[in-house]
Amino acid sequence: MTYHGISVPVNDTPIPGFANLSWKVVAAPIVMPSVVSGPFTISEPFTVTDHVGFGSCQNCIPGVSSIDGSGVGIATFSFAPFGTHDWMLTNAAWTIMTPEPSAIVLVATALGGLGVRAWRRLRFRRSSAS
Repeated sequence: MTYHGISVPVNDTPIPGFANLSWKVVAAPIVMPSVVSGPFTISEPFTVTDHVGFGSCQNCIPGVSSIDGSGVGIATFSFAPFGTHDWMLTNAAWTIMTPEPSAIVLVATALGGLGVRAWRRLRFRRSSAS
């Protein structure tokens, strides 16, 4: 893991000198078709939350006790028949989506424009009521 240019080894169990990483992924279940239908690929949206703790590595990144993150993405899985009743995972790709900064500016501009429009309508109604 690299944070502000400092690289730290990561493990999923507490080991001295390593950061401890835990995560949770939530997605809908995949409905598997009959094996007779042959190989298939499916994409599913997911959410992920993660936590990096520095309890076993207090001096790894000075002043930082933990880092938490979250995101959304698309997971794509490919399966092939394995025998007559089972599936074998042949490929998996997890793509976490990062919102573009320009999208945030666009939303803020649109909301600001709607606010100005509503303010002008109220002002126009008040002046025509007089």
